[in-house]
Amino acid sequence: MTRPAEQPQPTTGTGDSVETAFFADVDQAHRNHRLLAAMDATARWPAVQELRAWTEPAITRGDSVLDVGCGLADAAIAIAKNHPHIAVTGFDSSVEMLDAARQRACELGADITLRSGDATSLPFDTATFGAVRCERVLQWLDQPETAVQEMARVTAPGGTIALLDTDWRTFATTVVNRDLEQRMAGPWPTPHAGGFLRHYARQAGLENIDCKPVIHYAHHITGDASDGMFPFDQYLELQIERGRTRHDAETYLDELRRQSSDGSLTLAVTMWAAIGTVTRHP
Repeated sequence: MTRPAEQPQPTTGTGDSVETAFFADVDQAHRNHRLLAAMDATARWPAVQELRAWTEPAITRGDSVLDVGCGLADAAIAIAKNHPHIAVTGFDSSVEMLDAARQRACELGADITLRSGDATSLPFDTATFGAVRCERVLQWLDQPETAVQEMARVTAPGGTIALLDTDWRTFATTVVNRDLEQRMAGPWPTPHAGGFLRHYARQAGLENIDCKPVIHYAHHITGDASDGMFPFDQYLELQIERGRTRHDAETYLDELRRQSSDGSLTLAVTMWAAIGTVTRHP
């Protein structure tokens, strides 16, 4: 079961503009159900599963793990279940996410602690954890470098940090209208985060850094994105909220669906993971 959680007032660390209001503000009631479903679907991407498997041995050597931006806590729950000797703490800015994570952990019998707050100002003492992981979070932060520096601070010397994120600069489709595709570009505050993981790790003073890229691709659209890219109907509704026209959104989706049906569609994006060692603190 989950341990009692301390609940300071959550902050996003990302700003308040429309551009950053998606996973930075999950708790808006009119959109949270879509975002929670998207989190579940994206977690099933083969690329995500491959990068999790690649990083897991490096972060499960010690006795404690912090999962920054744990979301629905599926990764944290898996670590707790597979490594019962490890104390696992999930951390997220969203109360809505943590409520869902707490329910899941209880249903699955996973012993994890859940905390809320700001990833750029972690409420933990220096050198608290043996390892820290952070997955698909930095792309949503205005200050990803600060968040990684905070992860390094709370990791004990000799401990490992694992970062997983997407480089949305590499997102490509076979939509013929390139201007339309450009207008439909995503809302990520830091779309290049995945490609900068080594850079962030070095800035935070990590050593022995290793990186791994994996291309996620799809040739058709599915309802929940488990074997596609992401739920495009949900994505385009969010784009309309963001100020894109419904005509553009529907035209874009119609072309993707047509190509999916006739077998001509290709969607691709590169995801990265980086692991590094904390050797000292300032």
